[in-house]
Order: sequence, then structure tokens, then C-alpha cells
Amino acid sequence: MLSFFEIPKEVLKKLNHFRSRFSWQGDGHKRKYRLTKWSIMCTPKEQGGLGIMDLETQNKCLLSKWLFKLINEEGIWQQLLRNKYLAIKTITQVEKKPGGSQFWSGLMKVKNDFLRWVSFKVHNGEQVRFWDDVWLGHTSFRERFPRLYNLVRRKHDTVQQVISSVPLNVSFRRNLIGQNLDDWQELVYLTSNVQITDSPDRCIWSLHKSGQFSVHSMYAALMDANEPKVRWLAPAVAELPTSVRIPVWAFAGVARGGRGVCVCIDVCACVSPGGRVLGLLGSPSALSVRSAWMLNLSY
Repeated sequence: MLSFFEIPKEVLKKLNHFRSRFSWQGDGHKRKYRLTKWSIMCTPKEQGGLGIMDLETQNKCLLSKWLFKLINEEGIWQQLLRNKYLAIKTITQVEKKPGGSQFWSGLMKVKNDFLRWVSFKVHNGEQVRFWDDVWLGHTSFRERFPRLYNLVRRKHDTVQQVISSVPLNVSFRRNLIGQNLDDWQELVYLTSNVQITDSPDRCIWSLHKSGQFSVHSMYAALMDANEPKVRWLAPAVAELPTSVRIPVWAFAGVARGGRGVCVCIDVCACVSPGGRVLGLLGSPSALSVRSAWMLNLSY
């Protein structure tokens, strides 16, 4: 179901409740304390968490795959959605509206996240916005020429609507002078070699070298885009083996009141030759940052 619909907040909350309870107390009935927040446990290991899957983020990535297929592929379901919701608009121009199906509403909610890592290969220019989409270079014309964008009358025209005439079919609210005129001349030069064909435009996923969408790449990008919830100020702690890092991480969470944020800790982890943690010694410190561990020790 995560692949088809936006997961309701209450359902997500209930799922995370059971996942969190299982992580701390297994299948036992005795209640145990949570040593840190669930959101921190879902943080990637590189950021100090345990890398447990964030279901809300995974849900966004799975829905985004349908957007990629809707733009690039032809089929019965694509044609149905285009006839009902797009009409003469592009996928980047439409917004969520009342009366839409649950599936379409979910796609519209993840659309902006999806478009952050998308560029377009222009052919007929009918599905690509001239100013807002990335289709020539690595940034949109909106970001590259912000002064011109503020002056243009029709901000959401497609590439086909602009390029199809000579000179370019762009209207400004006032005459261009000085730097604005220089920017316009540069833009005209950049688009002078663009050729419009009869083939449909192609969507390119910038996070994968093949240009094809992958759930894994978007999930990693979304998690990296979030500000780290756990910061090990001692880099060596983050480099510990998982069998050591988990108890050290839990220890630090207790030391900071279960918040697990901005941890400063003096800790020594003793590990047996087989990798089993024999003991942890440490104390929280706000002034010093030292971490050490002794490997291959025995009593």
C-alpha cells in the first residue's frame, strides 16, 4: 500500500509505535524504557543513527516512481490520468484540487520533492516549463536570471510556447535596459540552437548516472537533506563497529536525557576477540570530547 497511497498520519503513528516497542522490548510484555526518540533511530548510520527505514520518506519515494513513469512512459493508466487531471497542462503545472482520487492526491503531495532532482531532455517542448524547469544546463532560467523572471508576464509558459516563434515569445512588464538587457541577450544566445522535434520530452533523474529513477537514490537524498538529528562530536565514535556503536549510542542517549543530540561523551568500549562488548565506561562531558576503545581484549 505504501507504493500506491500516501500513508495517513494516524496509521504511520501506529506503525511506528509498534516498530519502536519491538525494537526496545522485543516480543516481551514487560514495558521497557525508550532510550532515545524513534526519529533518531531512523537517522542514517552516517549521521549517527541506526539506519532503520523511515516509512514516511519511503512512502514519498515509492509514490515518486509513479510520477517518473507518468512523464516518460505511455500506457492506459497514464492516458487516463492525463485526460482527467492534466488536459493541456504539464505535470509540473498542475496542483492538487478537490475531488481528486487518493492516488492522485498522493502524487501531488510528493511532486515538489520529486522535482528537486529532475531535469528534462527537450524534444517537442510541450511538457517542460521554460522558466521553472531544468532543461538547459544544471539550473533553471528562473534561478539563473532572477531579474528577468520577475519581469516576465507569463511565467509558466512551456518551452514549445516560447521557442516556436522568432523572436522568442516572451513578454515583459517593462522595457529591458542595463543588466536586464544583457541577461536577455545571454538567454537568447543560449536558446538559439534549441531544436523542437515531434518526439515527447524525456524526464531525467539526476541522482542516477543512467538517468532512470530509483527509490534508493531518492531515499538517500531525502535523508541527507534533513538536518542530522545525531551529531557525534568525536568522529571516532561514528567509525566504531556496529556491535560497539549501538551500546555507545544508547549510553550517550541516556547521558543526554534520551535526546541523543549534540553528544559529548568520554567513553571506553572493551570488546572481546569475537566482537562481543564486554563493558562500557564513560561519563558525559560538555567541555571535552575524547573517545577511545580497546579491541581484542580479554579478561
